Amino acid sequence: MKEINFKNSVEYLNKLRSTFYIMVGIPLVLFLLIYLVFRENMYTAIYPEMPTAIIKILAALFVIAAILSFIYYFRELPQVRNRKTLKEKLAQYYRLCNYKFGMLLIISMLNLICYFLSGHVLLAGVYILLLIMFALNNPSYYNVVGNLKLRKEEREIMKNNSIIA
Repeated sequence: MKEINFKNSVEYLNKLRSTFYIMVGIPLVLFLLIYLVFRENMYTAIYPEMPTAIIKILAALFVIAAILSFIYYFRELPQVRNRKTLKEKLAQYYRLCNYKFGMLLIISMLNLICYFLSGHVLLAGVYILLLIMFALNNPSYYNVVGNLKLRKEEREIMKNNSIIA
């Protein structure tokens, strides 16, 4: 992955938020289109007779995969906290967040493909759950500082938008 370039906390947070919003926005737009097309009866599912057991298994797998991405995130977070400099911590945190956001994006897209094929309401519900999981990870100054457990001087650099070297 390409190294992230940032000079201060505002620039860093803007890059992290931009990535987040893109990864939330793509499946959200797709979900709204699919939902509205189904709602207006402009489209019938390709495979509406998909067995309920398979749909439940797929729904469970999507939720489990999302939970596993969070478990990976929380397992890797201590290694990010142990980096020496603030810049290293933030760069590594950016990569870790991108991994988590990317996994949620992939899981959401697979879920939406299954929803499009089957039209089953359970898969729409799973997407809403995935969207809530995404929303709980909206990057902010407080999330970054809290998750990384930054030292006082590092928090001051972030808070005052000082140059991060």
